[in-house]
Amino acid sequence: MSGICAWYSFQEAPCDCDMLGRMGQSLAARGDATGMWSEGPIGLAMTVWQGSRAPATMMLPSIWHPGPLVLAADARLDQRSRLIHTLHTCALPLEGSSDAELIAAAYNVWGEGCVEHLHGDFAFVLWDSRRRRLFGARSPMGLRPFVYHRNEQRLLCASEPRQLLIDPTVARDVNEDWIALWLTEGLDYWNGTAFRDIHELVPGHTLSVDAQGITITPYWTPSPRQPLRHASQRDTIAQFRHLLCAAVQDRMESDRPVLFDLSGGLDSSSLVCVGSQVAEHTPTPPMSAIHVSSSRYGEVHDLPYAHLVAQACGFDLHALSYEALPAFEGIVEPRRWTSTPTIPPLFLTRLYQEQWALARRLGARTHIRGDFGDQLFSASLSYLTTCWEEHRQDEFWREVRCWERIHGMKRDDLMATWVLKPKQDRRRPQPNLMDRAPWVKPWVWQRRADLLHQDAAYFRQVCPDPFTRPLFRWMRYHKDAISMQEDGIVAAGVETSEPYTDLHLIEFMLATPPQEQIHPGQRKFLLWAAMEGLLPEPVRQRTEKGRIARILFQGIAHSQNALRDVVLQTPELLSPYIDAEVLATTLDRVAWGDTVHQAAFLSALALVFWAHRLPWAGGRLRRES
Repeated sequence: MSGICAWYSFQEAPCDCDMLGRMGQSLAARGDATGMWSEGPIGLAMTVWQGSRAPATMMLPSIWHPGPLVLAADARLDQRSRLIHTLHTCALPLEGSSDAELIAAAYNVWGEGCVEHLHGDFAFVLWDSRRRRLFGARSPMGLRPFVYHRNEQRLLCASEPRQLLIDPTVARDVNEDWIALWLTEGLDYWNGTAFRDIHELVPGHTLSVDAQGITITPYWTPSPRQPLRHASQRDTIAQFRHLLCAAVQDRMESDRPVLFDLSGGLDSSSLVCVGSQVAEHTPTPPMSAIHVSSSRYGEVHDLPYAHLVAQACGFDLHALSYEALPAFEGIVEPRRWTSTPTIPPLFLTRLYQEQWALARRLGARTHIRGDFGDQLFSASLSYLTTCWEEHRQDEFWREVRCWERIHGMKRDDLMATWVLKPKQDRRRPQPNLMDRAPWVKPWVWQRRADLLHQDAAYFRQVCPDPFTRPLFRWMRYHKDAISMQEDGIVAAGVETSEPYTDLHLIEFMLATPPQEQIHPGQRKFLLWAAMEGLLPEPVRQRTEKGRIARILFQGIAHSQNALRDVVLQTPELLSPYIDAEVLATTLDRVAWGDTVHQAAFLSALALVFWAHRLPWAGGRLRRES
């Protein structure tokens, strides 16, 4: 994890080096070494955690000769050896180069087409003095943030909105679209930030700025893709296993210990087993695992399964307890304000403090998590419903014939389950959406409806295939890891990596036919099948996994008074969106055991705490600097 800033003045006005310096200083949570460069109307700043990928001798920002090119990057490149070999053919000696230097070298060879040769997670800005052009790019999964603001005087780019908000000309008004989806769906809107005048560079896009203006261009799209046709189901599973091993191996490249999450479920346990297998064939750093569970609630007591995996793989297991680290404890203590609400580190403050303290004690710089597994393996037969509703009858019947031929399913059953039943369900009286979150102002619900309609049209246009569209939508909305990077508790020099977000894996799933991904009666079939012989069978055959909802709501009961006081003093900037009195009443009901729509309720709580810590909002909670 690193941080970037860029300043581009229009009409050749000089860069404000003082303001750029303050923007760079605000990146402090993203690194322990910061540098700044400016020349005329252009300025770049960059901060890094010094380590294996950012040598202590590295110049910040990276200045590449010949060129000269100046680059600020937040990057973790995969397949570095392949890229270095390719660049060697262009007579560029690059052994020992940082990821930023490799990106600059790739641009020197391929220009803006360099992004086609980069694999991994990245966001960067580069000044090309020969072309007098600022060029930026963000990787297709978007796990490295890239935000920007444009006005008549300049373009500003950064890792976080907090850097751009240092400029007093950038409005602090909140983004009503973002608020609407956050409050009603619990979603961090993919096409914007929490601030009206600060925009995200959409993942898989490039940004180019010169005297002619600003151009934003997509360079990766989910379709059309040539379907993969394997000789057998066994070949499909073998190819998937190969790609998963490569994804884990790429993320284990470090000269420091690696820490794995190990919940005891299929996703995280599979990564630990794959990591153990990788270690048998290649030199790897020391590896250990961290597990969190509760002994009080049986449905979240996954510790025996985690122990089984750790013992099979030879990992040290560091077990933490929700009882020792209660939910909501420490939530009102001073902490760094963030550009987006962060739910897990906020509600589980003590747990995250202990996790990252453990990482520091171990000397770990890499934390491997099983996030996005549920989304990567979310394929279901519901795509047949979409085919029918979008009047793709030819495609629908072709798919039905495939299911009949390959899995012996009956067309009458498929028709009844995926066409007739959804029609009947829609005819039934639908619950009033406003009843699930009565604290949300009525007009917000209409805005939500408009946004979801626009969203559906966008995803249908960019990804016409009904089967692959849900995975692409999950890609766009996978932003939890980004918001957590900014939280002061998480920012401890530990880089979180998620192998299930690997683009090669995602492209494989996008191109693999439904009949090879879905086996009725077996969730996450490809992962389940690929782990045969690697993962202990009691873990591989689990059908249920713990949930922490009861832990969170028990924490609400214990912290009811403190939470209620904060909610009743909700800052004025949220008054157009939230009825604080109704939210406080709902909180009391939850503390007494009533049920509530969890995503909407927890999102509203997180938003209130977030607003309290914004420096200009007049909130009641103290902030760290």
